[in-house]
Amino acid sequence: QLNLPVYVLNDVRAATWGEWLYGAGRGCDHFVCLFIGTGIGSGIVINGSVFEGSSNAGGEVGHMVIDLHGPHCNCGQRGCFEAIAGGLAIGRRAQEVVAYDPAGGSMLVELAGGNVKDIAATHVFAAYAKGLPLAKKIVDEAREGLIAGVVSVASIINPALIVLGGGIMQGMPSFLGDVQREVPKRTLKAIEDH
Repeated sequence: QLNLPVYVLNDVRAATWGEWLYGAGRGCDHFVCLFIGTGIGSGIVINGSVFEGSSNAGGEVGHMVIDLHGPHCNCGQRGCFEAIAGGLAIGRRAQEVVAYDPAGGSMLVELAGGNVKDIAATHVFAAYAKGLPLAKKIVDEAREGLIAGVVSVASIINPALIVLGGGIMQGMPSFLGDVQREVPKRTLKAIEDH
């Protein structure tokens, strides 16, 4: 129909390709894109090629386990990176906490239109901005999960660059500075020096 070559990729692998050719990863032969949104999607460039894996599912770091006893993930595992730091996970954690502490979470319920089951990451971030201690606890947990996941990616892949994007990064821009500050402190010296 288009008289052009067409490639079918998942959204984050396509974004990685775009960043590699035209964006933040331009000219970089070793980098990782992490998009923290509903879940955590990723794309990896190794030795100047987008990593696909043996069945075109390579690089799904959102399902890397960072807490053996952590929350259940939609994939069936426990403690996946995205089950701790992804948007659905942040909303789910807030719903659980509010169920145990309705008074402490009343602002979250109000922001969600009165229904605990509708609390999402955006409501948590809004309550955090207003100083709600419960929201601060949830945001701090997600921040630590994000940092742990990025440290693991840096340690396993040793990229020259990690590009962060997605709705959670837009909703909580301070996460970028937290990652930039904390990840070098928690990686191997050979990685930190790079």
